Amino acid sequence: MTVIHRLLHRFRRSDDGVIALEIVFAVPIMLWVLMSTFVYFDAFKAQTVSTRAALTVADMISREEQPLSPDYLNGTRQLLRALSAVDADPDFRVTVFQYRQNRDDLRRRWSRNRGYGSNLTNADLNELWRAERIPPMSNGEIAILLETRTTYGAIANTVWWGPLSADNSDEIEFNTFTVIKPRYSVQTCFDPTPKNLDNGDTIC
Repeated sequence: MTVIHRLLHRFRRSDDGVIALEIVFAVPIMLWVLMSTFVYFDAFKAQTVSTRAALTVADMISREEQPLSPDYLNGTRQLLRALSAVDADPDFRVTVFQYRQNRDDLRRRWSRNRGYGSNLTNADLNELWRAERIPPMSNGEIAILLETRTTYGAIANTVWWGPLSADNSDEIEFNTFTVIKPRYSVQTCFDPTPKNLDNGDTIC
């Protein structure tokens, strides 16, 4: 019993292999932290690029003095795809609207989209107005609303939890909401060409 007691006492006080055991626990954690940092950085970078692309497109539309056409909107989607470099087919919706002070509401002049599925209605605009997502406007003022939607896929899953986990990291949606005024003209018009598309006449 004395021999057994001595062996147990020696085993309890021995620190052989402690460093190896610490490495076994520490290395996976360090790898997870490094990978998570890289994934989160890449996601924030993609979000920043998506926002800058939307601002560039909104500024481009605001400078147009000629009516926009369906071909113009198709080209805008291609430009957004090239600028964002995140999604092969980014979606966007552009809406031109006017503020009416006597009714304290917004009136849609025209709305078109590529990939959104539906155009904004007067009810949609006024819901955004009541939610104060659209800045204050003067009577009769016309503004442009550009909404974009891009999808980002994380390069790796960060274990089993967090906003980039295996459950939702395949498709993270980045949405932008930009309100801008026409720069060189009173309003931005839309010319549906050919005339059998987009409900007919020029919308101004």
